[in-house]
Amino acid sequence: MRAKDTFSQAQLRLQAAGCRYRIKQASRSPFIQVYDTLPPRRQQAARGFRLDDDQACWDLAELLLRAHERAVQGGAPLSWEVLEAADGRAPIQQHQRWGEICAAVQGWIAPGGPKARDRNPFTCFKPNGYFGRTFAADQIATTRALEEFCLYTPASLQLWREDRSSQLIRRSYNSKGFYGVLQMVNYLAQRGIAIATPELRARLDQLKKSAGKLRAPAPRFIPRTDDIEAWGRVPWSGVTQEEQPRRSRG
Repeated sequence: MRAKDTFSQAQLRLQAAGCRYRIKQASRSPFIQVYDTLPPRRQQAARGFRLDDDQACWDLAELLLRAHERAVQGGAPLSWEVLEAADGRAPIQQHQRWGEICAAVQGWIAPGGPKARDRNPFTCFKPNGYFGRTFAADQIATTRALEEFCLYTPASLQLWREDRSSQLIRRSYNSKGFYGVLQMVNYLAQRGIAIATPELRARLDQLKKSAGKLRAPAPRFIPRTDDIEAWGRVPWSGVTQEEQPRRSRG
């Protein structure tokens, strides 16, 4: 996909989400322009994000969406200074690599490990899990990638990585699945995994609180007696079960 097409997709994504922050092009400038649709309608060049960089277009859109959501929830609005950063976000913590993190987690969930009996939230770090499939072992791990996994369903993330025009689907923040990723991030932090930052943990906890009580799973369907009897009335040798003569008892 050409960068210009990617920029247009990023514009549409912000508009569709009703984001107060929008992006546009400026003549003779290689940088994406960011503007606020609310007073005082500030505008600024995002010098950390170039128009001709596909990844930069998507990274900036994600950054603006997070800032909008944070402001809607009563938090701080966009920090305009971040638009001047080299890549629009804080430096990578301690340069931990995905291979290192995955190996550590696999040790925790192995038989006898501290999470051997509570492994479900951590299987995403197995070789066939999301992180094991998505990132190379020597690739630098980032908080942003961990946050994306926490906020969106793995299936939609995988499709989005293959085609950035595909729709990201948010997790239900009052579901057992989301509670699991929150538990996972908190444990990563306890074990010294730097990408599980205090800011990420606070954001996930706030989303959990704002979503309300844990959503009960859909009740299992229990058929009525009438339903069971109706299902039994299927044709057999040209005669329905209802028409079969009752065998005498005795």
